[in-house]
Amino acid sequence: MVFNKKGIWKYLPEFVYGGIDGSVTTFAVVAGAIGASFSSTVILILGFANLLADGVSMALSDYLSSKSDREIHSRTKFEKKPYKSAMVTFISFLAVGFIPLLFF
Repeated sequence: MVFNKKGIWKYLPEFVYGGIDGSVTTFAVVAGAIGASFSSTVILILGFANLLADGVSMALSDYLSSKSDREIHSRTKFEKKPYKSAMVTFISFLAVGFIPLLFF
């Protein structure tokens, strides 16, 4: 199935990228904390700290990458706005990355 690059579909790669990274990194932090026999409270604190810190990192990286790409290709029409791309990455990171924390 081919999607046209209009509307929300043009941000699908950012959503997938942010969501996968959010779930994997949060799961890794939670699994490490469980392996260390930490309490549920500590696991939640570590998980939320990871969500916020890594989510902001991903969003800033996406913003800078999109902005750089836009500047390099300034002669062609560039549809994606860097701040929207960053927000999609951040929101998907938080939403999907929150799933491993639901059990605590």
